[in-house]
Amino acid sequence: MEKLDIIIVTYNSSRWVTACLNSILAADYMNSDISVTFVDNGSQDQTVDIIENYPDKEQFGGYQCVQLQKNCGFGSANNYGVKCTVNPYILLLNADTELYKDALLELKRAVIQSESVTAMWEMRQVPYEHPKWYNPVSLETTWCSAAACLVRREVFEECEGFDESIFMYAEDVDLSWRFRQRGYKLQYVPTSVVKHYSYSSPGIVKPLQQYSSIVNNLRLRFKFGRLKDIAEGYVWYLAAIIFIRPKGYVMSLIAQLLKSFGWSRKYRMRRTGSNFSAPFEPVFNRFEYELAREGAFYTSKPIAGEAPLISILVRTTERPEVLREALLSIRNQTYPSLEVVVVEDGMNASEWMINKDFADLNITYRCTSGKSGRTRAANLALQHARGAYFCFLDDDDLLFAEHIEVLYNEIIASGKRAAYSLAYEAYTEVESTSPEYCYEIKDRRIVYRENFNRRVLLYRNFFPIQTVLFSRSLYDELGGMDESFEYLEDWDLWLRYAASHEFVYVDKATSVYKVPYQNREYSSRKILLQAAHQKILDKHRDILKEIPSVELEEGEKRIKAISTVRYKLKNKSFKQIVGLMLDRAKQSFRTK
Repeated sequence: MEKLDIIIVTYNSSRWVTACLNSILAADYMNSDISVTFVDNGSQDQTVDIIENYPDKEQFGGYQCVQLQKNCGFGSANNYGVKCTVNPYILLLNADTELYKDALLELKRAVIQSESVTAMWEMRQVPYEHPKWYNPVSLETTWCSAAACLVRREVFEECEGFDESIFMYAEDVDLSWRFRQRGYKLQYVPTSVVKHYSYSSPGIVKPLQQYSSIVNNLRLRFKFGRLKDIAEGYVWYLAAIIFIRPKGYVMSLIAQLLKSFGWSRKYRMRRTGSNFSAPFEPVFNRFEYELAREGAFYTSKPIAGEAPLISILVRTTERPEVLREALLSIRNQTYPSLEVVVVEDGMNASEWMINKDFADLNITYRCTSGKSGRTRAANLALQHARGAYFCFLDDDDLLFAEHIEVLYNEIIASGKRAAYSLAYEAYTEVESTSPEYCYEIKDRRIVYRENFNRRVLLYRNFFPIQTVLFSRSLYDELGGMDESFEYLEDWDLWLRYAASHEFVYVDKATSVYKVPYQNREYSSRKILLQAAHQKILDKHRDILKEIPSVELEEGEKRIKAISTVRYKLKNKSFKQIVGLMLDRAKQSFRTK
């Protein structure tokens, strides 16, 4: 990627255009290799005058402004812009954005490192990162936001560009899915950052966005979904008319509902039985097109000042194919100064893989040569770590790209010594471990969502091990894991640290931990866990004397709420609820 076309669609965008252009000029990229094309959708303000009189436009390799007589929609205007340009790569960019200095170089790096079948690259938006799920290992995503994304021209033209019947919102989902229908891949590039002024404040409601999202969701269900998806879409559509009622658009929703009955013929749905012939599985999650990650309005902040070294401590046990994925998720981290300490409990089965495939990472590798246990392996990792902050990562768990960055920023902002975030529990069915690790995530849910409270922490561990980033000073002061614990050793560690130090809660999902999808029989391991649980309670019972009365009272209320059936079931799928009932029945049978 050398020569680059940037296409910016404007509509009454006068307050944004100059800052956007200045950020492009300031980027670490040859200005003469950038051609900027504006397509104005009939602005009534000073947008066109500002574009045409921009004082530094001669610094670009090309610069033009195409004026349309009316607002023909985002997708249609972008299609027009593509026809007016020639370079093999096109950056679609909203007018209300500003590029970070290295954003274009990071995009170029991603293109060079991508597979040939990758055709679209999405930039990371700040201050509000787009919350949809992506693969933490491959960075593959199911669709790309057209507010800031790079596309291959030849693929864009092969797919005939944006669907011009979609005026606004979801046109990027439609384009992404048509790319995928043809076998192309889409990639998220978290290191390529753009500031997007999409919301003036967190959680703001845009009636036009609500209306367009409702209508276009049903439209996409007709284009790509199954009969089941369409039927479900009508249910949500009617619910939106009754309960959401976007201001000023209720009658338009009803009118579009009547028109939708003609979409079946328009989109020429081809069915085999009850299925369409699309070669990929579209995802419809109510009005979303993927699982929406928790933390949509978490405010991302750039790393301020020098970034201290942070150590990620990985325990593994002779399964390099599993460890590889954890290391790939570490490689994708946006935090700039990391070391990885890998301790293998057993023989050095993973050393060759680390040396071969991860020479670019700052890795310290140790193996115990014989089985010494999980707790001992964790302490060895702590002893070899050189960072100012530590974070554990078990070899079968994964980090989203911003995990370390988010937790570090929260520690610095709060002045505290530990922070924890939300994590998805991924119900995983392993298909093969040899010759490579193959699995399918059947479901993903947030199980633990708790503000910091020592009383609740004594009741249950709501810190999955990889969710916590803590200062080295805590380790120096209070030590590592208690090696008399082989189970629940991390819970014991958090209780010791939390007894005298408050942790910062971050309401954003930044990691994934895998658990078996299938319900397991009660086994000796469950008995060992119960024994370890009792040991935890016996060891830390005195913590109750140190908890302030207000925190203790709040904790008791939350424990009471946690104990209710309603709470226990609210994060469970139907299959999990059935499984819990079966497990309860089995347990009851054993006690008789």
